[in-house]
Amino acid sequence: LCKKSDITELRSMKKPPAAVKLTLDALCVLLGVVTVDQRTGRLVTAAGAGGDVGEPRAKSEDTWDAAKRLLADGCLVDKLLHFDKDSIKPDAMALFRERFLPDPAFAPAKIASVSAACKGLVQWMRGIELYSREVAARERVELTTHGWGRRALEDARAALAEASVLLKAGAGDERRSA
Repeated sequence: LCKKSDITELRSMKKPPAAVKLTLDALCVLLGVVTVDQRTGRLVTAAGAGGDVGEPRAKSEDTWDAAKRLLADGCLVDKLLHFDKDSIKPDAMALFRERFLPDPAFAPAKIASVSAACKGLVQWMRGIELYSREVAARERVELTTHGWGRRALEDARAALAEASVLLKAGAGDERRSA
């Protein structure tokens, strides 16, 4: 992944190169620190992300400030190493896939020419995305091969048919007694 000294180097940048900013924007998206403003399409700091617990952040804040707060966490490397891959919100993963994966500048080889630390982060994020895709594909295969979805639909249809028969029988009984 990367070393603490790499993180310190990134944090000390006053005006990071575009590749560094791109990498850290993507990391902030995956970690839920930033999101996208639906009106403008710009990345903005997620309310309540970063800083002290419960401290809301201004949505208009520059994402570099959010990234610097993330980099200031002395345990960031450990958190990434022990990251719960299944905890990423679907909308964050969708935004990551839409905004960063198609970007040719988001390739580890291109990022490496600017920052070794960012190269490691990009490889980590691409690995997380691949894991997410594989889990989703496995779940789809399990549903179709085991027929869980089909079986549940058939059970629901059978229950509906049974209820319809009972309802019709009940309506016929009421007519006869009237």
